[in-house]
Parts: sequence; C-alpha cells; structure tokens
Amino acid sequence: MSDPHPAPGPASAEAQGRRAPSPVAAAPKVPPLALRDGGGGLSEAVSSSRSLIEALRATRPFGHPVLRVEAIETHISTVLLAGEFAYKIKKPLDLGFLDFTTLAKRRFCCEEELRLNRRLAPAIYVDVVAITGSPDRPVLGGDGPVVDYAVKMREFPQDALASRMLEHGMLTAAHIDALAALVAAFHGRVAVAGRDGPYGSPAEILRAALDNFAQLAPLCDDAAERGAQDELRRWTETEHARCAAAPWTQPARWS
Repeated sequence: MSDPHPAPGPASAEAQGRRAPSPVAAAPKVPPLALRDGGGGLSEAVSSSRSLIEALRATRPFGHPVLRVEAIETHISTVLLAGEFAYKIKKPLDLGFLDFTTLAKRRFCCEEELRLNRRLAPAIYVDVVAITGSPDRPVLGGDGPVVDYAVKMREFPQDALASRMLEHGMLTAAHIDALAALVAAFHGRVAVAGRDGPYGSPAEILRAALDNFAQLAPLCDDAAERGAQDELRRWTETEHARCAAAPWTQPARWS
C-alpha cells in the first residue's frame, strides 16, 4: 500500500522569487545493485521476517474476512493488502538512514509512523498491532510472545494511487492544486526546525548524500559497480559545490 497523497513537485524558481539555477549535468548511470543480507544475526532476522510474511499470507490470521492477500515490497517494508485492511511490516534492516534491526526499534518506528501520518491521513492509519506466536504460526494480537509489529491501515483502491491515475489520464491540475494547498496549510501549522539548526543547510545535504556511498561501498564486490559509484560520487560533489555557491543558499538569505 502506498501513500494516497502524491508528492507535489517543487515550484519553479521564478515562482518562488529567486533566480533559476543553471542546468544540471546529467548524473552518470549506475548499474542496479542487489541488496545483500548482512552477516550473522541480521541474515537470520531477514530470513525469519520472510517466513513471517509467507505465513501471514498463507494463514490469514487477521480477524476479518480475507479472500486474497497481496504483498507489496519496498526497500524497507512489506505491505500486505488483506481486503478491508492493509498491514505494513518493517524489514529488520540497518540502511544507515534507518535502523529496524531490533523489535523495539521496529515498534517505535511503527508508532511514530502512525502518529505522524495520522496528521494528514487519519482515516487511513488505524493502529499498531502486535504479531504474536511464531514466524511460522503468527497471530495478530494474542497473549503469546511478540515476534513483530505492523502498522494497520485501511486499504484503499490501488487505482486511487497518483501513479495509476496519471497512467490512466485521470490526474488533473485540480488534483495538484488541491494537494499543494493541503501541503502548504500543513507546513504552516506544524512545528519546524529553528533557522539556526543544521537541517537543510548545504553541509547537511552533502553529508546525507555522501552517506549513501559509505553505506553502498561494503556491498560492492564488482569493479564496474565500484567505478560507477566513484563517478556518481564525483558528480554529487561537483553538483553540490555548484548549488552551494548559488545566491539563495548563502546565510544572508536566512537572516
């Protein structure tokens, strides 16, 4: 299950009252990189998580009628579409920018997802439910030991996804305008980071971008992959330097 609200595209530089940046050089193409399980306990946890997903699809212990369970995989979660409801289960991975490797961390992140996403989609996000029993014989709720947690959501028609609507010629300018107004109003009322904080600064943006390469490096055992990533890193640093020198990124803009 994907977010029912499509992400808005950035407004043009002219519309925001600032000069548009110079054209961005095309990023070098990087061959697909298969995510590989880590060693030791993480591999065991990933295998156990996969067994849990398969058992949930087979036994359907959801407590409501389910004719068919469809699994949608993302890089960090598995979402089970189960009729009236959908269940998102986080994968036990540490990708640097997130860490779901322990049960406590997955529970915390499920609860945070529920809290944060209810602000814009309260009708979609229902609860955080414990999965008890064992990975091979799971039960939703129950009094047994907890093996994992899931974010319980109301399922919506997949044709309502912005990507599907666009594909079918049903996504209109009115939809984008309504979404932009919704997001702008939301940003106007939620808490924000202070202007003296690091968030959004050129240095913080570069740090986050370079973290990707540090996390990918141990997974590359192929010379072509390493060469492509080196090229992409150089491009990232060059483009960051170009953008960081733009007038609208200078401290005076934020004073």
